[in-house]
Amino acid sequence: MAGGDDLASITKGQVQNLGQLVAWASAPGQTLSSTSSPRATNLTAVTTTSVLAIATSALRRAIEFHSSDPVGNAYMWIMPGTTAFARRGIPIVPGGRYQVNASMAANNCWYAVASSGSTNSLSVVEFF
Repeated sequence: MAGGDDLASITKGQVQNLGQLVAWASAPGQTLSSTSSPRATNLTAVTTTSVLAIATSALRRAIEFHSSDPVGNAYMWIMPGTTAFARRGIPIVPGGRYQVNASMAANNCWYAVASSGSTNSLSVVEFF
């Protein structure tokens, strides 16, 4: 028969394994029903006028924005649910990225705007 220390060690190991499973399952895109996750969209014309980057989705669990031009000179800003303005909102530096989870308005529509230029590229990755 196993001793008390052995049982405590086994139980501790099972709890740690369960914790790792829960962490994995709650990560963006890690659902058993997510057959279309992740899904990427690339915007190639983010200009100085605000554009809709991605529409609202009730199924989205997380969203990630990437500046697709790592050597670009234009900064971009993103804003949930409303028109974005240069120098307001969440900044994305050239080559940078920003991730939003469900508790931070990932389900909302998002707008983007650039500081300059007309061919700035922004990649949007959705996790369902």
